[in-house]
Amino acid sequence: MPFAETQFGKIHFSASSGDNPQNLVLIHGSGGNHLGWPSCARDLPGVNVFALDLPGHGSSEGQGQRRVEDYVRCVAQFVQNLGLLRVTLCGHSLGGAIALALALEKPDWLEKIVGVGTGAKLKVNPAILEGIETNFEGSIGLMEQFLYGPDGDKQAIAAGQSLFKSIDPKVVLNDFLACDRFDVMEKISQIDIPTLIVAGTHDQLTPLKYGEYLAKNIPGAQLVVLSGAGHMMPLEKAEEFCQALENFIGQE
Repeated sequence: MPFAETQFGKIHFSASSGDNPQNLVLIHGSGGNHLGWPSCARDLPGVNVFALDLPGHGSSEGQGQRRVEDYVRCVAQFVQNLGLLRVTLCGHSLGGAIALALALEKPDWLEKIVGVGTGAKLKVNPAILEGIETNFEGSIGLMEQFLYGPDGDKQAIAAGQSLFKSIDPKVVLNDFLACDRFDVMEKISQIDIPTLIVAGTHDQLTPLKYGEYLAKNIPGAQLVVLSGAGHMMPLEKAEEFCQALENFIGQE
């Protein structure tokens, strides 16, 4: 398995690379890992794809972080240590917050960003945070009712549910605390690189209005709405999601 060195430990990633000029880095959401992306995204044509596990997630070393800023430093080190240029960052939920924050920092290697089921502010219901601490299995079972839309791919949904249940509760709590503290509402208009926002009509955790706000306030941003999709839209609507991603990366 490939790993990249960072100050947060060795970061595991899957890679689908060739002799392509552009690079795509996939950043999963809270409590996830690189398998939270459908195979069509992890093997997207025309681009080198790197799907990472954040610290403490999947096969990566280290611990889950309680601040988006720490994950930002980790992803930046990951990209730099692999020597990647012309990078598109694609982040889901928490991963989208990381991508937005890096776009505001304007590193010279960053060319485009994609925010999937994310927002400029990701306030978490206090009852969810308390539930994760006191009754993890019960709270995860409750949350699963809000993660998926009504007509997503059933096999993909089952795989996603199994993946989520395998995560250390402390990692999930840290991720949600990082989301809860994230707020770039007043800065979002400063993003000045090509941006794609992907939102689902049935997303109950980051509702469609979150994506619409991003698309309205990031200059030139594009918005793709996946009908019937819930929060786990990359898995639920994999073909539509991957087509939107491929179209965006292929734009000059």
